[in-house]
Amino acid sequence: MASLMDNLVEVLEEENTQYERLVELSKDKKQAIIRADIRALEQISQQEQDVSSILLNLDNRRDAVLRDMADVLGKDFKEMTITRLIGYLEQQPKEQERLSQIRAKILATGNEMHECNKRNEALLQQALEMVEFDLTLFKGRRRKPPITTRMPAIRAIFWETAVLTQNSRIDREEELWPIQWEVYLLANPA
Repeated sequence: MASLMDNLVEVLEEENTQYERLVELSKDKKQAIIRADIRALEQISQQEQDVSSILLNLDNRRDAVLRDMADVLGKDFKEMTITRLIGYLEQQPKEQERLSQIRAKILATGNEMHECNKRNEALLQQALEMVEFDLTLFKGRRRKPPITTRMPAIRAIFWETAVLTQNSRIDREEELWPIQWEVYLLANPA
């Protein structure tokens, strides 16, 4: 049982190390998102996939050790968790303490990783919103109409309309140019 416990602690410590790598990669990803560095994001994503592959192998090793421990303890493997195993080790306080410490480390690392991922998700959402905003502006952007001899007359008509309707939203000439452009297009069909 002692060698199984050593194997389990070794696997759990390696899992924690890999989760810590993911946390560091998440922090790097945050900076890449802020800088809008697509190449860095691609590299970080590849590194995350590599770590995920390692974690999958470690998960399989942990399951194998837990299966062996369940057999030794006469417990059902499907119900074997680290928390339950800690409870089963009441007669072995040193092993119980080792397992409790590594469990606490993994939980802390997992919480940190979760927080990093939430921040990165929010940053990505903001970046997408900015792209959508930029696209909307780009699509809706119109050239300022060329100044022609007809434009002063059209401008005067709109100024009179604004004064007559007391439209307080139109209080500067710059705000009128989209309307002027539409009038220009109507006055000068292609």
